[in-house]
Amino acid sequence: MKAVVPLLFPLSVFVAVCTADAQWVSLGGPRGAYAFAINGQSLYAGSFGEGVSVTTDEGATWTAMDSGLTSTDVFSLLSSGSFLYAGTFDGGLFISPNGGQTWAPDTARRTNPADTTNPPTYTTVLTNVISLAAYGTDIVGGTYANGVFVSYDSGQTWNPTRLNGLSVYAIVPFGAGMCTATFGGGVYLSALGDTSWVPIDSNLSNINVLSLASVGNTLFAGTSQGGMFYSTNAGTTWTADDSGLTASTINALLAVESNVFAGTEGGVFRSTDMGISWSRVDSLPRVTEVYSLIATGTNLFAGTSGHGIWRRALSQIVITGIASANSGIPGEFKLEQNFPNPFNPSTVIRYSIPRRSSVTLAVFNLLGQQVALLVNSQQDPGFHEIRFDASALATGVYFYRLTAGSYANTKKLLVLR
Repeated sequence: MKAVVPLLFPLSVFVAVCTADAQWVSLGGPRGAYAFAINGQSLYAGSFGEGVSVTTDEGATWTAMDSGLTSTDVFSLLSSGSFLYAGTFDGGLFISPNGGQTWAPDTARRTNPADTTNPPTYTTVLTNVISLAAYGTDIVGGTYANGVFVSYDSGQTWNPTRLNGLSVYAIVPFGAGMCTATFGGGVYLSALGDTSWVPIDSNLSNINVLSLASVGNTLFAGTSQGGMFYSTNAGTTWTADDSGLTASTINALLAVESNVFAGTEGGVFRSTDMGISWSRVDSLPRVTEVYSLIATGTNLFAGTSGHGIWRRALSQIVITGIASANSGIPGEFKLEQNFPNPFNPSTVIRYSIPRRSSVTLAVFNLLGQQVALLVNSQQDPGFHEIRFDASALATGVYFYRLTAGSYANTKKLLVLR
């Protein structure tokens, strides 16, 4: 097992910012944000020492949403289905069924991560949750020094995965599975999505990974004091891509169309050529350390340590248009016909999204009843695919429907026994 390192706590001292270019707008609300989540028109921010806040007007006003939230050191946020999840340090995981109006601690039973062969159960909260993600209807939680857990029932119970003993700072969808960023362990890939993990860091020169992003078949990894790396072959090989990137610690990564943004200890940087070169997105104050990034509506939001939340119009910094054939970014939303079709018992469904979107992919019978929910999560732009196993379904005609943002499309599939 690799050595565990101390959590990199952000400074809690507030430093006043006196100068700022008009291109970036300094917002009110919490002084720092280490996590963001989107639910409809609401943008949530998790802050160290200030709990959870929400805005419905692109950050002009913020409202604290802390009722029942007994730990205000929020490091991760997730909106999935009808629930909002907040991961805290020391306080564990909290769940809200009503958009953050009230919170309840997750006191679910979980299994012992030290014994993945025949794990005994005991009652405890899922502590020190520093990253969260959704994989279909499953909730995946990354912890400090305790690996990854998965819940198949919206947080009522948790199961350990075969990734344990590591601090997991980021979890992102990649292909039909997921990738994790670990401190001291590099990058791990799960082709199944959330249970079986394999290391993909054979030539990654810095294995203290804090952030991840995926664009099509390209995976980006941001490290602590080691700069940026990218892989175009699912982590088999990695290439350093620090040209123009003057910061060495990459706390957050975000893909928007053909642009990749990096939140660093020296502000925000952008790459428009799939990570080959980087330029600073002026002019967030250079002393500002950015811990989180999110794009919603027409704006990019940057959460900092002590300097509050900043907003900038995407139209000023995002290059749009039809992507080139080798960019890895699709130019339009598209749902493809499943293959094979007819099939027994499984088939692959492919789709593409040109920008980060809330994606739902579901299967329905002829009566319009949902028989399977394959995807229900925020996804990065790119070409996606998922394998659908219809072993539990009878022979017949079914429909699968993709909803991504304002896009919706339905196609027919045929199960044969």
